[in-house]
Amino acid sequence: MSYPVSVVIPTIDSRRDFLFNRCLPSVQLADPAQLIVIFGKGNGNEKRNAGARAATQPYLLFVDDDSEISSEILKNMVWALEAHQEASIAYSGYRTIQEADHSKYSRDTYPGKWSPDRLRRENYIDTTSLIRRSTFPGFDPEILRFQDWDLWLTMSARGARGVYLSKTLFDKYVIDENVSAKVPEKEAREAIVRKHNL
Repeated sequence: MSYPVSVVIPTIDSRRDFLFNRCLPSVQLADPAQLIVIFGKGNGNEKRNAGARAATQPYLLFVDDDSEISSEILKNMVWALEAHQEASIAYSGYRTIQEADHSKYSRDTYPGKWSPDRLRRENYIDTTSLIRRSTFPGFDPEILRFQDWDLWLTMSARGARGVYLSKTLFDKYVIDENVSAKVPEKEAREAIVRKHNL
C-alpha cells in the first residue's frame, strides 16, 4: 500500500552520492505514492516550490538530500493527520548524525508540542514534516536560512496547527557545509524577525 504523500527532494550535484545511495532508498522504503526529485538551478526554496507544484497527493513531505527517513514515517504522520483533522502539520523527533575523521556522533532532538507562542520565540520544528497540501502556502524564495521557521510562522498566522509525534522518524546527516549555513545566522534571524514582527 502506498501512502497518499508526494515526497519532494531538492538536490544539488555535490549530494548525488548520498542522494542515490542513502536518501532515495530510504524514501522508497517508506512507500509514498509520488516521489519528486528536483535538480537544476534555483535555491532550495525555489526547488521545493517547483516540487509542490508538481505534487498530486493530498499530503506533502519535504526531505533534504542529506537525510534518511524511517520506513515508518509516512505511516505515522499520515495517521496523525487523519486522526487530527484540525491539524495541518505533523512533525516528529529526529537524529542529527555527523561522520568525519573516522569518528561519529549523533544527537537526538525532540521538539515537543505545537505552540504558536514558542514558535514566535524559536525555530524548533524541522522542514521534514508532513503538510496537508491544501494548506501549503509555499516557501519564500527570499528566505535562504530558517526556511522551515518562516513556513511554520506563516502557516501559524493563518490558523494552522501542528500535531507532534514523540518518535525519532528521520536522520539528518552532516556531510558537508550546509548550503543555508552560508547565510550568517544573525542576518537570517533578523530577516525572520522583520518579516513576522517578532
